[in-house]
Amino acid sequence: NGGKSSLLNRLVMKERAIVSPVPGTTRDFIEESIDVKGIPLRLVDTAGIRVTGDEIERTGVALAKKKAGEAELIIAVIDGSAALDEDDYEVLRSLQDKQSILVVIKADIELKVNESDLMEYSPPERIVRTSAKTGTGIEELKNAVSSLLRGNAGRAEAGEVVLTELRHKLAIEKAAESFSSFLRSLDAGESPEFLALDLRVALDSLGEITGEVTTEDVLGRIFSKFCVGK
Repeated sequence: NGGKSSLLNRLVMKERAIVSPVPGTTRDFIEESIDVKGIPLRLVDTAGIRVTGDEIERTGVALAKKKAGEAELIIAVIDGSAALDEDDYEVLRSLQDKQSILVVIKADIELKVNESDLMEYSPPERIVRTSAKTGTGIEELKNAVSSLLRGNAGRAEAGEVVLTELRHKLAIEKAAESFSSFLRSLDAGESPEFLALDLRVALDSLGEITGEVTTEDVLGRIFSKFCVGK
């Protein structure tokens, strides 16, 4: 009952998950896609990690641990309105050596969690206070997610290009396919107008990334020696 589902609803800006004051409401998992600062994410809301005598809920907890193991980034939610208990400490211990952000939720009321205890498990820049009810700290959470993921992208090998926006990835893929089609058509001796069409699509796709499309100038130079019929 830490507030994970409420946080999911706030992030996706709709009532996607059932919210209840009864612990253990989430037993399966819910997936939702969002864009955070230009980074496409697939959020998975799982059951809370806690000791329970309910067999179905135990299955949900096991599934939550499996999903956490598969995740590129874990957003662990701690109920700030209550002191840490053994279930919370289990979650905190599981974050070690994992890429994670620790969210202290219910920041709109008096916090009873000692943040110095949390810093033993997570650096301060990865601890965010939020309120799903008021929206407090949601932007800070998005900034933390963006900073963490883009920081990893920044550690790519020198010379590599890292795309952090789905739109750019799709544009690159479209440009690559059009250039491949151009080369195949060139080898096959196709008419210049067909070659020009492939080049135009490729250059327009790249122009979507750079914000500048110069197809007329480039194509004019390339085909200045051809006589293209109507």
